[in-house]
Amino acid sequence: TYTIKFGDLYAGERRDTIFAIDVDPARGPAAHVPLVRFKIKYLDAMNECIKECEATCEIDRLEDNEVDPTKTNQSVSMQVARVVVAKALSEANKHADKHELNEGKQILMKGIAYAKSLESKVDHKQALEALIQDLHDAMQAMKTQHSWRGAAGYSTKSKAMMHMQQRCNESNEMAYNSYRTARK
Repeated sequence: TYTIKFGDLYAGERRDTIFAIDVDPARGPAAHVPLVRFKIKYLDAMNECIKECEATCEIDRLEDNEVDPTKTNQSVSMQVARVVVAKALSEANKHADKHELNEGKQILMKGIAYAKSLESKVDHKQALEALIQDLHDAMQAMKTQHSWRGAAGYSTKSKAMMHMQQRCNESNEMAYNSYRTARK
């Protein structure tokens, strides 16, 4: 059993979580094989009570020669990109705070290369472009210690937190933000 805590969620918000599941080898093709059971427990604020719901995820098992390794789930690929960018921003921040700007920039460059490698595999090109731009902005922020200690460094830290929490903290309403909902 694994527990994932999301903290507070507001109406209209969503959280995407990526996790890996080790699956035993298939003994032959089969349809609708149960893979994982989800149990969600939450506070129903309107009715002031705890609620639970359950769902089972099923998959179709295929023979190895039937698997197409070039097929990707574009929504999952987008979330992988978000996680990689968030981690790159966070790790680069730690280096920059220790005056290791070159190390931080190397991490950011790897993040940019990885995100660009997913361009044809994601379902939301504008969101991927925004993630890549955030990495480029962080590179600019790490140009000098002076720029890092200023507003540019603060903005980079804010974007790392935004991508980790999947919550909009963009003050400019005109700026693109994939976490912004109609209610915000």
